[in-house]
Amino acid sequence: MALTWNLLLLIGLVFVISVSQASGDYDCCTSYRQKKIPQKIIKGFYIQKSSEVCDLDAIVFEVAYKSQINRKVSIKSRLCADPKEKWVQSRIEELKNKALKMKIQKKAQKKRIKKQIRN
Repeated sequence: MALTWNLLLLIGLVFVISVSQASGDYDCCTSYRQKKIPQKIIKGFYIQKSSEVCDLDAIVFEVAYKSQINRKVSIKSRLCADPKEKWVQSRIEELKNKALKMKIQKKAQKKRIKKQIRN
């Protein structure tokens, strides 16, 4: 009987440790930033879904900007935003358009290089 309880306790302990380690590997948003994020500091974004590891649906903007104290220092950070906010949707759309424009430019550049090689 004691062996059964010890085994159950061990299994329960392993489960608790594995669950806590799994959730500890993620840097989840727990709240939203209230102020709008300027487009010029946004370098990218990803989507955090509550249906996965984290508890909150969020858009996580990856930002970089110069420190106000020392302008030579670049600060990189992640800021969480509410995906339902119009300004957040606007920022995402602007980033997608910028990425598409860059893709088109890169394709055109490749064509120019191929043309130059042929000539």
